[in-house]
Amino acid sequence: MSSPSSAFLLTVLTALVMGLVAFLVAQHRSRRKRARQIEELRVANQQLETRAFEMAQQMTRELQASEARHQLIMQGSGVCFWDWDVSRDEVHFEGSLGDGSELGFEGKLLPSNVWFRAVHSEDQAQMWALLDDHMRGKTPTFEAEYRIVGRERQAHWVMARALVVDRTADGAPTRLSGTLVDIDKRKQVEMALEQERRLFNNGPVIVIRIRLDDDPAYTYFSSNVYELWGYAPGSLDQGCKRAELVHPDDLGRTVDMYREVIASGGRHLQTELRYRMQDQSYRWHSLYGKVVRGSNPPELVGYLIDIEDRKQVDQEISSQKAMLEELVVNLRDSEHERTLLHQTGDMLNSAKNIDEACAIVQRTAQVMFPGWSGAISTSDASGNLSVRDQWGSEVITRMLPTFGNEQCWALRRGRSHTFLDARRSVPCQHMECTEHPHSTLCVPMVADGKVVGALHLLADAHAVDGEVMRTVERAERLGETLKLSLSNLGLRATLQEQAVRDGLTGLYNRRLLAERLPAEMARCQRTGQMLVLAMMDIDHFKRFNDEFGHEAGDLVLHAVARCIGESVRGYDLACRYGGEEFCVVLPGCSVDAAMARLQSMRQMSSSLTLRHGGQPLPRVTLSGGLALAREESPEQLLARADAALYAAKAAGRDRVIVADGDRASSPASLRLVNEVAAR
Repeated sequence: MSSPSSAFLLTVLTALVMGLVAFLVAQHRSRRKRARQIEELRVANQQLETRAFEMAQQMTRELQASEARHQLIMQGSGVCFWDWDVSRDEVHFEGSLGDGSELGFEGKLLPSNVWFRAVHSEDQAQMWALLDDHMRGKTPTFEAEYRIVGRERQAHWVMARALVVDRTADGAPTRLSGTLVDIDKRKQVEMALEQERRLFNNGPVIVIRIRLDDDPAYTYFSSNVYELWGYAPGSLDQGCKRAELVHPDDLGRTVDMYREVIASGGRHLQTELRYRMQDQSYRWHSLYGKVVRGSNPPELVGYLIDIEDRKQVDQEISSQKAMLEELVVNLRDSEHERTLLHQTGDMLNSAKNIDEACAIVQRTAQVMFPGWSGAISTSDASGNLSVRDQWGSEVITRMLPTFGNEQCWALRRGRSHTFLDARRSVPCQHMECTEHPHSTLCVPMVADGKVVGALHLLADAHAVDGEVMRTVERAERLGETLKLSLSNLGLRATLQEQAVRDGLTGLYNRRLLAERLPAEMARCQRTGQMLVLAMMDIDHFKRFNDEFGHEAGDLVLHAVARCIGESVRGYDLACRYGGEEFCVVLPGCSVDAAMARLQSMRQMSSSLTLRHGGQPLPRVTLSGGLALAREESPEQLLARADAALYAAKAAGRDRVIVADGDRASSPASLRLVNEVAAR
């Protein structure tokens, strides 16, 4: 819906267009009249020929100045004129858009298919439907808003108006005249406002108004409250009482705050309270409001933000803090244990890998848990646990070397699990307790929500309940120290993995290629397998950075890398070689198969539909070069693949070329190569 300012602007532009038309008609008539006068004077009086020539030159200069002023006015007003001769299928176009952008036409008189092809593909159907209705006489005028695509392939919003000015005897239109008005800025503002409106109505912030009288009531809720709180639409629009929504424990406190703000002359209020949802549960919200004193009674205008998750986190933090405080108290009870844990923590922080950490914990556990055998298990990539280190006489015969999370009650429950005897507890499935029914203990180690391992203890002899409980406390303290170190060591291994990954594309980097390519070439030579190296490059990549910015270039790189990653096999090596260039190592792959795989990557990339900053990006194309490994160095193989890539660039881009001497011998392969080269 157009705003009053937009309607006023359109009225002014329409008046200006009409004035320009009248001005052009007057200028045309004036030129004809002056031409007749000059002709009459030339015929009537040859002796005044010199004077007439001077007058003609003066008139020409004035006409050129008038035309220049005319063009300047058209450019400043953002109005273009067009006239479509249907019988000749020609469109006469005059003018440019208000910001001086060129539409990209080679001349002012052009075929209609060239003229209408400038309309954005997504808008053509609607534009043609409206134009057809007018040409058939169903509507008095043609009026449509659509995008036109200029020389630089950028879409520009215009308002098109036209009128059939001439028809044949049977009513068929033969000529249409109209205007194009620049509305790009207005449409951008409208779309931004619409986006903000949707965000406001669907976002997490609820806008409210509260009447602050003796019985405060809500007079307004933003529409997103019904989706967030679960109420039926419109059920909260009739002055809902605070007592119906606010938790009873928070009701009196917040009413007192309202009254205190009003009595003190304050204007702002901030508090936290619980609101009742449709399912009768309560969720914590933060209320930020401002008192409006112009109304009677005063009103509070503000907004609510759901902070239930934050409250739960605060409670969890409080709980963890209490546990840590208890841990500190227990550590103070035993100076020897505290010193031992401190030394263990220092050594764990210096451990280079998990094996070193497990060896350190083994020595500490043998001191902390005399009379107990034990083991440390760590989680692998599949989520299963494997025993990394063990000590004592009971572990080897009573514990599985590898087991899943579901086989350990401690991991399933997320807390320590103790087996005392079959009458009071259930043993873990990874423990054998039938022949040696001694106590067992499993302590899970979870860091940042992920299972990193577990500490397992097995009593060498019968242990009384009190001793078991003290062992549980000490084991949990050791587990707290160990889990952070295991997590850090796992993170360190992850960082080492990231060191060989390209941060933008997620593919391997050039460093890993330099390490792996010689080994892969040597392995394939030993086993008699083929190895194909492919070099790929994004065509005209510089224009993405120059025309749309480096963020658009990064978007293109990431999308192309995803296409490459989805096309390679699990044991292929896909790397970002540098800039917009990629390298793929295909061991055990023929040239035919490698060509088909690169064609798949190229086709997937060309079918990408990318947008940045609200603008569509140009089609992405790839050029590639293939080289079959011979008895040569990795550098020579890279050079031959790179030469094939440059040959593809020189041949017109958007194709894949096989290095000289490496073309596939099968007819299908040759046909595939020839088809690509012919494009």
